[in-house]
Amino acid sequence: MTKQEIRAEYKARRKQLSAESISSFSISMLHQFRKLNLNGKRHVLSYAPIEGQNEFNVRLCDPVIFTQASGISLPRINPVTFSMEAVEYNEASTLVRNALNIEEPSGGRILDPGEVDVVLVPLLAFDRKGYRVGYGKGYYDRYLFRCRPDVLKIGFSFFEPVSAIDDISLFDVPLNYSITPMRLYEF
Repeated sequence: MTKQEIRAEYKARRKQLSAESISSFSISMLHQFRKLNLNGKRHVLSYAPIEGQNEFNVRLCDPVIFTQASGISLPRINPVTFSMEAVEYNEASTLVRNALNIEEPSGGRILDPGEVDVVLVPLLAFDRKGYRVGYGKGYYDRYLFRCRPDVLKIGFSFFEPVSAIDDISLFDVPLNYSITPMRLYEF
């Protein structure tokens, strides 16, 4: 299947999930996330889930991250240039909704991509090689190309992997791990 076909199918599948299923899956995914060792990692780039898209609430992982890593940052996007930057985040940070209705920091120190050790990557689906299908704007792939080659990339999906994504390109950056309610995949 192509990214466009996968994107349409998995958006529809996520919309069909009940609140109870999402809650149960999220608890299982948090358990899977706890299996990862982030000790010694300085900065983790997380994200704010998009309301109404039935995304895994990755913010559930914040307490785990705060106990293992030095800090969390959140993305701030520029929809004109399709670029993204990591901005330091803490409990005192002010979040505002951007043009895509995603919460992002209104201020704070911008991290150089080389400072980021771990990137938590949103996705709609992933394949058995660790490639992902996102929302199609390319923000994360462009950002990941600017990071160090050893940056740890972790995705979260309520569903198991698709067998293959037919239209992978040279610009697609594979994940190191993907977390589902059933297991932790390593690529």
